[in-house]
Amino acid sequence: MVVRVWTTGFDPARLDELNRFANTRSLPMFRRHDGCLGVIFAPGKAEYLTISFWRDHAATAALEASEDYKQTVAAILAEGFLRAPQNTQLYDYGGGITPQLP
Repeated sequence: MVVRVWTTGFDPARLDELNRFANTRSLPMFRRHDGCLGVIFAPGKAEYLTISFWRDHAATAALEASEDYKQTVAAILAEGFLRAPQNTQLYDYGGGITPQLP
């Protein structure tokens, strides 16, 4: 399993809009991609994390190459609530437990 962590700055005054976008646009996009095992959106004070779980590195590469992903990224950037920098890191799963979420 691969853990993909995308971080971005954001305008805290627009957190509700960002959460709405994440749940109405980004979440369905992730669900459409083969190999996506789950995703978590986690806002902090000034940084927003999207943590997604993938079957393998090929699945993460397919995501980033897809038009669906590119269109979603373009749409979220156009909304204007993100701030630089944006960063993506991939990690190999090393063990642990996964939460049981609603």
